[in-house]
Amino acid sequence: MPTPLNTDVTGRDDWEVVSYSIATITGSQRVDGVVRQHFGIHRADPTCWVLTHLPTGAMLGRSETQSAAVRVVSLIEGLIDWGFSDISGLARQDHRPVHAALLGSGLTIPNDGRPTWASSRVQGHA
Repeated sequence: MPTPLNTDVTGRDDWEVVSYSIATITGSQRVDGVVRQHFGIHRADPTCWVLTHLPTGAMLGRSETQSAAVRVVSLIEGLIDWGFSDISGLARQDHRPVHAALLGSGLTIPNDGRPTWASSRVQGHA
């Protein structure tokens, strides 16, 4: 089982500003953002906020606003057990409601080779 990322910031009950790691095609990268429980949100560019699963560092989706990403966390946090640190942890659960909530809240899941969570697997993340 892979070693979880971000163990020092995962599990916080309130949104806090911290630095944390995200998974990229070239390895782990540190970003500054806000975290709560198993989720991180950071600004990737002026029009894009990225929602990340902290234990894997995988991107869950992208949003035009930070507030939309915060709202979707409230929708998805109780739908599955987010404590997994490997790809199979997601595949062992019924993640269809999570996917529907992400897309229904206007988040996008890019298909550009970056490590992202998409339905039943994390793409680009070994």
